[in-house]
Amino acid sequence: MSRSSRFIALTKELNRLKRQFLPKFNPPGIYYSDRQIALIIAYRVFAHAEIEAYLEDRVKKVAIDAKMEWD
Repeated sequence: MSRSSRFIALTKELNRLKRQFLPKFNPPGIYYSDRQIALIIAYRVFAHAEIEAYLEDRVKKVAIDAKMEWD
């Protein structure tokens, strides 16, 4: 299955966000600091925004293609 350039860009951005915001995994019983928790929450917000933008772009492309086909 081929991947669109937009999907590849999404994957790269999510990986960049993961490296930038997520701490290394802590084993059970060892808790994250307040700063680490804030960074984890930031990752969740930014990842959600990236995925939402990707889905909006894909839906827009499908709608434009369908309109062109209709015309």
